Amino acid sequence: MTDLELNGDELAILEDVCATAMRAGATTLSILLNQQVTVSSPTAQVLDSDAVSRFLQEPSVMVEMPMTIGEPATSVFFFGQADTARITDLMMGGEGSPPDTVIDDLRLSAISEAVNQMMGMASNALTTTYGTKVEVSPPQASVVDAPDALAIPAGLGDGPFAVVTYLFAIEGLVESQISQLMPLPAALNLIELAKSKQAKAPAPAPPPPPAPASASLAADLLASIPQMAPAAPPPPSMPPDLDPSVPYGIPQAPVAPPPLPPSPPQREIVAQSVQFGPLGAPVGPAPFAAASGLDLIMDVPLRVTVELGRTRMQIRDVLELGKGSVVELDKLAGEPVDLLVNGKLIARGEVVVIDENFGIRVTDIVSPAERVTGFRGIGLS
Repeated sequence: MTDLELNGDELAILEDVCATAMRAGATTLSILLNQQVTVSSPTAQVLDSDAVSRFLQEPSVMVEMPMTIGEPATSVFFFGQADTARITDLMMGGEGSPPDTVIDDLRLSAISEAVNQMMGMASNALTTTYGTKVEVSPPQASVVDAPDALAIPAGLGDGPFAVVTYLFAIEGLVESQISQLMPLPAALNLIELAKSKQAKAPAPAPPPPPAPASASLAADLLASIPQMAPAAPPPPSMPPDLDPSVPYGIPQAPVAPPPLPPSPPQREIVAQSVQFGPLGAPVGPAPFAAASGLDLIMDVPLRVTVELGRTRMQIRDVLELGKGSVVELDKLAGEPVDLLVNGKLIARGEVVVIDENFGIRVTDIVSPAERVTGFRGIGLS
């Protein structure tokens, strides 16, 4: 066995480390997709570069994740294209049943973010479990249409490589596999993390030594001796309030307590109603005495908005917007626009051009009662 090979024990340790990382990553992915996700049963093996270039069985999506495990390295994840389409459809608010499995730039960006979130939590789990900081960097995704001629990313080196295959499931939607490919030195670093953790664990306490024969014999002798009857209780002590010169059992007359000192005479308390004086005119000028109604808030600034129209869109439609996209509003062409003050409708009008700026010519205003009601709903501070 050379230095770039792993024996059975080391492969088992690598599988345990990957299981710890992926349990945390699956929890994060479950929250992101709002579906139960499991990544379990890792199986590790060592392959050379020729075997790696042929180990994929179907067109896949490759996600390269730069990592630091003692030293910089690159870890690559492979997802089936159909699985990738379902994952990204869930991320964009769908039900996980996309109409097609075409992997475009939007889906590549979404699967990159999914792996980034998943491996971010996995690295935190490794750091917490093994006490050595594991860091990840933003990943990059690409499509592998020819699985029988996989081009190994340059960041992985020339091999050999450690390949870990997981069972991947999304409840009710996906039962598949994903694979993780990493350089063998990076896998050895993970194995060393686990070995150092095991070396630092405290040794179990040794069992207590057996009792000597003499101590056991003495214990048997003590057990064979019949127990003695309990000693009789001592006679009751003499109550402290009895005279010792009088025979015990003859009652004595109680001693009278000393008389209490006389209490001071009570002072008579007289209660009477409070008398208030008449209210006079206020002292000094009242700056707002003459102000009434809306005069108090005439100088308060308000935000004036002209609204051309509104519409409601789903997140997937917003993400698909690009240069030249047309958004349909809820108003017909030629309808007047709304003039709002702090979100309250005040008037309607038509758009005009003043010099090089847009303006609005008011053509209709709401009633004064409605305007006052609108102002009352505006929070002023």
